Amino acid sequence: ATKRGIERGYSVPNRLRFLRGDVETLEEAFGKANVPMGNEFDVCISNGAFCLVTDKEKAFRNVFKVLKSGGRMAISTTTIVSDRLDPSFEWPVCMRMFAALESLKPMCEEIGFRNVEILDADSPMEGM
Repeated sequence: ATKRGIERGYSVPNRLRFLRGDVETLEEAFGKANVPMGNEFDVCISNGAFCLVTDKEKAFRNVFKVLKSGGRMAISTTTIVSDRLDPSFEWPVCMRMFAALESLKPMCEEIGFRNVEILDADSPMEGM
């Protein structure tokens, strides 16, 4: 991604920086990249990885910590509607790790995110 940014004329690292790391232990990733942790990024994007994060609240807090004031987060994640999972069934570990859809907005707002929007897509697993 950094290479493509350079090819497209973006100034690296002043205007463009990609950082990859475990969202639950961002301090390590920032340390390895020699980047101070806090108010550094305009945008955080995660496509499909957040559903497997063990401690969702800690992960969202870490994202909030590294975003500049007014920064944005876009996360695509699988969720569940908690009252629809039959508790007598032994669900796969990955499904037990999914966040309850109804918990995400209040969690993010409590952390400090504003203008939180949750877009719910139709899912073929609905009604299970």
